[in-house]
Amino acid sequence: MQAGFLAGPVFIGNFSHNHRQTSFPHGIPVRMWYVTSHFQASSVEAGLRLNNVGLRVPENKRKSSVIEIFLAGGLLMWPLLACSLIVIAISAERYWTLNPAKIAPKTLLAQVWTWIKNNQLDATKLRELKQSSPLGYILSAGLSNSKHGRDIMKDSVQEAANKVIHDLERYVSTLGTIANIAPLLGLLGTVLGMIEIFNGIMLEGSGNTNVLAGGISIALYTTVAGLVVAIPATIANKYFQRRIDAIVVTMEEEAIKLIDALHSERRVDVKVV
Repeated sequence: MQAGFLAGPVFIGNFSHNHRQTSFPHGIPVRMWYVTSHFQASSVEAGLRLNNVGLRVPENKRKSSVIEIFLAGGLLMWPLLACSLIVIAISAERYWTLNPAKIAPKTLLAQVWTWIKNNQLDATKLRELKQSSPLGYILSAGLSNSKHGRDIMKDSVQEAANKVIHDLERYVSTLGTIANIAPLLGLLGTVLGMIEIFNGIMLEGSGNTNVLAGGISIALYTTVAGLVVAIPATIANKYFQRRIDAIVVTMEEEAIKLIDALHSERRVDVKVV
C-alpha cells in the first residue's frame, strides 16, 4: 500500500474525516491501520453511510471507490491487472487473426483444380498459392510432392498442417494459463491480507467487530479480482479452441479432396470457379 494514499483524509459521502495520527501506530500493519481508521471514521459519521444503502453516489465518487478498492487489495492486485490486460490483448489479436475466410478461403481448392486441369500449375503458381493463406500453404506442400505418390503427398500435407495448427494456437494456451493462475493469485492475496489483519488484532486487540468484518471484506477483494480475470479468460480460451478446431476440420477436408482428386479413382466433387 502507498502511505500517501493511506495517510490522507477518509472521504464518506460529502464530508471528510482527518486522521489525528500522522504515522502508523507501532506494530499495526498498513492494511490493518487503514481498515481500523476507516471504520472508526464511519462509526463517528454513521448517518452519512446512507450512500452505501440507497442514495445516489456521484460518478466521480464511484470512480474513486474503484481506485480505493484496487489499492486496498494489496500488491497482488497489480499482477491481476497485468493478467487482465494480457487477456484483452490476446483476445483482440486472435479474434482478428482467426478469420476462417482468410485462413481457408472457400474458393481456393476450386481455383487450384482449375490450374491443374488447364496445365497452368507451375512454380510461380505454387509460390503464389503458398503465400496466399494457411490453406494455400498446406495445398502447395502437397502439390510439390504429388508426383512421388499418395503417401508422400499425404505426409507432406500433414507436416505443413502441423505447422499451420501451431501458428493458429499461438497465445491461446496463455489464456488457459491465466485462467488457472488468476484465482490462485486472488486467493493468495486474500490469505496474506487476513494474516495481516489477525496479526494486528493479536498485537493491539479490537473490541469492534465492524473492524474485523471490514478487514476481511477488504482482504477478499483480491479473490473477487482473480475471478473477474479468470472467468473471461476461460471463456475466451474455450471459444478460440472451438474456432481453431472448426478451421482445422475445414482445411483437412479440402486437403483430402485434393489428394483424392490426384491419386484416386474415386470421383471427387470439386466445384470449378
